[in-house]
Amino acid sequence: MSLWAIGTIAGALTGGVMYHAFSSSIQTRAANVSTALHECSIAMVVPPPPGPVPASQRIEERPFTELVKRKWNEEIESAWGAALHYDYAGLWSRSKGYAGELIDRAKSS
Repeated sequence: MSLWAIGTIAGALTGGVMYHAFSSSIQTRAANVSTALHECSIAMVVPPPPGPVPASQRIEERPFTELVKRKWNEEIESAWGAALHYDYAGLWSRSKGYAGELIDRAKSS
């Protein structure tokens, strides 16, 4: 056989093998995508299983503890309110007056 015939046959065989390999790869990928899409569509139709009970429903009520917490919060709130509305300027002037009286007593004795 001539080199031309051998080259032509080898090229045809190589082309056929490459065509078959690409065709098989594309078919496999298409089948995988089709299967995945089918599974997704089924998952969208079937309702999900029930989840765990929310934490708000799992916590049991403790009336005494809640009472203690509420009283604590009320005491903190009243102390904070008293601190906000206290007359600090008057406290400073009274303190200066008391300090002055103590100094005067110390000087006179």
